Amino acid sequence: MKQNKGLYSKDYIEKALEDAPGGIKIVLSGTAPNGIPLIALGYRDSRKTTLFFVMTPKAGKIYRWFW
Repeated sequence: MKQNKGLYSKDYIEKALEDAPGGIKIVLSGTAPNGIPLIALGYRDSRKTTLFFVMTPKAGKIYRWFW
């Protein structure tokens, strides 16, 4: 798993979910430098754990789970 966050909004997502309870999510959309549309996702799994994902639109089961 890659941990590079150069163009990813991880800091923004962490701050937005800082005091949120488990089960809360934030979804951001943007475009990569090469023009591909992307979705950045932050999910607060518990009070201590935040999960981060980046995907293209309509990316399989995750897409249906969060929409």
